[in-house]
Amino acid sequence: AENSWEGNVAAGSAGSGFWFELRLRVRGPSQRFAPADLNPMRGNLISFRDNVAHSNRDHGIRTYPFGWVPDEQAILFNSRSYRNYEAGVFIHNSRDISVQGGVFADNRRSIDLDRAEKAELRNIEIIGHSEEYKRIVQEENFGDTNGKRCPPHVKLMGIDMHTFTRKDYTAPWKDFGAQISNVNLSGFVDTGCETGRGAFALNFEEQVESKLFDYLLTMQNIQVENKANWFNFCSAEE
Repeated sequence: AENSWEGNVAAGSAGSGFWFELRLRVRGPSQRFAPADLNPMRGNLISFRDNVAHSNRDHGIRTYPFGWVPDEQAILFNSRSYRNYEAGVFIHNSRDISVQGGVFADNRRSIDLDRAEKAELRNIEIIGHSEEYKRIVQEENFGDTNGKRCPPHVKLMGIDMHTFTRKDYTAPWKDFGAQISNVNLSGFVDTGCETGRGAFALNFEEQVESKLFDYLLTMQNIQVENKANWFNFCSAEE
């Protein structure tokens, strides 16, 4: 991960746009040049700035499946991730990843925090379905939606979270979760998802590991458009 990505565009892939799949040891042809104790999963990011991910079959940006736990906070700065089939940003099994600035629109899940400890979302704009996307879907009648912006099995989500963490009990309790601030969420009204599973600005997933709710969440200055279903807590009630 100790590299720089600046001003790149990842579009139309059969998988994800930017995929951080890090292991405990270096793999492939580079392995013979790497120090034996080098752990890519703990590698620090030099720069990830002004990158664009759109129209990818899976996620725009993701850390999966083993995650990323850098020694220093990794900042994904001013990204734009839109019209990806799954999430705009999928942070999985990771720690100390910060998404700062940028726009995330027309994804099924704009940002997915799945066992993402000490995560940070700051100064970002999230749009569930933009007006342009609504128009295109209706006029072109494309994809598996048959002109409907949400198939019946799909839930449209701005920020999707889980109730549990990676269970890294060596970390302080205050790091078990996410800090979310200065986020504007729109495009969750008249989405076409109302007859399916719904549209929610913030959502907790159905998946649970225990009766404990140990994903600590701090939110400040969150703006959600009028009449939107802004917080779905029902999935985590059991």
